[in-house]
Amino acid sequence: NPGNVELTLDLASAYLSAGNLAEAERLINEVPADSGEAGVRRALLDVLTSLRRNDASTALDRALAARDQWPDDPRVHNLVGGIAVDLHRFDLAEQSFARAMELAPDAPASYVNLARLSMERGNLDAARTHYEEALARAPEAGSLMIALAQVEAMAENREAAVEWLEKARVADSVALAPRLLLARAYLVEQEYEKARTVAREVIDQQPESVEGLYLMGLAEQAQGEIAAASALFDRAMELDPDNVDLRLNAAQAQLRLGNDAVAERRLGSEVNLDNLQVAAFQAGIRARRGDVDGALEITQSLKEYHPDSAIPFALEGELLAARQDYTASAAA
Repeated sequence: NPGNVELTLDLASAYLSAGNLAEAERLINEVPADSGEAGVRRALLDVLTSLRRNDASTALDRALAARDQWPDDPRVHNLVGGIAVDLHRFDLAEQSFARAMELAPDAPASYVNLARLSMERGNLDAARTHYEEALARAPEAGSLMIALAQVEAMAENREAAVEWLEKARVADSVALAPRLLLARAYLVEQEYEKARTVAREVIDQQPESVEGLYLMGLAEQAQGEIAAASALFDRAMELDPDNVDLRLNAAQAQLRLGNDAVAERRLGSEVNLDNLQVAAFQAGIRARRGDVDGALEITQSLKEYHPDSAIPFALEGELLAARQDYTASAAA
């Protein structure tokens, strides 16, 4: 059906999502600009193609032209506003979102955009109001509950933030985002059993969730379940072997289990001088097995790599004190 403009635009959208911008543009240009509803879609995809090329100025020009052609379409006004935010043209953004809201007062999108604009401007009260207005129009939208949790967290209303995340968790029985955020929040609040329960829900939904395994490992570790934590960190490390935080936590767990050699292997054979925390841990393992000179070599290298950090000097002081060289230790 080669003459079907809707199918042509569907295919253009797919090419755009796949990053094949040239093919997307070819198909977009096959659709006449005066194709009614398809013409609006064509214009929107044309704008999005410019955005994918990181050409926000051209995208805004095209969006403004589309606004002039279809002044009563709220999608066009929302698109103009979104690009204007990226270009820090906040007055234009606010006008565009407000006009979209007038045209479609029951649609959540304009309220969400106004909320994001308010956050960009640092006005959390206005952002909260707009998100609540959006939620009133889409009461089951977990993403809006997460957004409200973010507002409350930025306003340092931790209890309210957790309440919104719990509501999002209830609204969607399989959504990972509110559960990952909740697990982190409960860890911060030292509610480790709650953190473990929520992290377990993540792993039940997605057994290879690196973040879920990591958070559950932290919860287990905080409750003294070091062997369980170690297994979780090791599994997460298998899935994401380049993650330094995972390696460090896996090594710490092994160290607490008394497996110094295994802990050292978790951090790799080379000293990671780029990461102060990891390198300091590697120095500590050397010192534990009696190689204080080897540990001091690491601190000397760290002082050269990170000349403005106090950590290498503090570590050197501890190592020198451990071998009763108190004058040098005090100097460090």
